[in-house]
Amino acid sequence: MKRWATACAGYDAVYKKIEYAITAKKSLPLTAVHCTAQTGEYVFSPLKEIYPCWEVVGNKKFQIGIIENNTISWNKDELKKWHTHDVTSLSCKYCKYVFLCGGGCLAMKTNQCNLFKKMIIKAVNTVYNSVYANLFNK
Repeated sequence: MKRWATACAGYDAVYKKIEYAITAKKSLPLTAVHCTAQTGEYVFSPLKEIYPCWEVVGNKKFQIGIIENNTISWNKDELKKWHTHDVTSLSCKYCKYVFLCGGGCLAMKTNQCNLFKKMIIKAVNTVYNSVYANLFNK
């Protein structure tokens, strides 16, 4: 099977959310952010470097801070990029899936839109067919 996306938003996670919503007859959880990197959760490396998420640890391009002499020095430009990544300011604000993906992974921003749409469609069809088949096999 294809690698559908990042560790944070892989096909299995999307499938499980949709399966739960359909089988439990609950609404899908909607969000305007993709991950906790946008809301202030950080990863600290053994080298005292601070990164916004696991996907970018070790990549200096994404480093948002460093601990030196018991003080944190923030890379304010990089930090702002992560904290202002918002679906209302992106081209995805017109997408019907925007609140399912939250604007996508900022670390893996290469063609995630089409990939996420395919994941959602595949997951919905798979779950629906499974649930629908079970209705008539009882």
